[in-house]
Amino acid sequence: MTQAKAPAKTAGKSVDEVRPYQQMAKHLQGVAQLDTEQSDGISIARDVADKVVAAETVDDVFDALESGLDSLKDTTDLHGVVVGVTNVEWRKAADAFAENSYGVYAIIDLVVLHTGEIRKISCGSPDVVGGLGKLQSLGAIREEKPCNMKFVSKATTSGYERLTIGRP
Repeated sequence: MTQAKAPAKTAGKSVDEVRPYQQMAKHLQGVAQLDTEQSDGISIARDVADKVVAAETVDDVFDALESGLDSLKDTTDLHGVVVGVTNVEWRKAADAFAENSYGVYAIIDLVVLHTGEIRKISCGSPDVVGGLGKLQSLGAIREEKPCNMKFVSKATTSGYERLTIGRP
């Protein structure tokens, strides 16, 4: 009678063991599927198209085209600024981005605390997605009591910049 081999171990963990980030990725992908089904997935593009068609001047056309959802990566005026996150929705990431991340990106509703400005941005940074996913699962992100934080850019040892969440 031969004995079954135990799964190989790496750094004290079984190779077959599901890591916490993999569990979070699976959870967020499920939520993204539901959020996408509930919102039709292209409502932001439709809003921009409505504004373009309703434009009455050349400037209005360009303003409408620039009114789509901004990416946190490109919205540097929010980096290092204390914001209150009031809601996060999830969308499935394009296949090209899914392999090295959670497979989703966040649509973030927030208020800039020092101005009161309300913003909606998107972000697929693994640090931000993982952090927001965990904060949301803990019930820390609520419209009636925003979760205060800063979005910060940190240099990696490879010389790249990564977006993450910092304390307010």
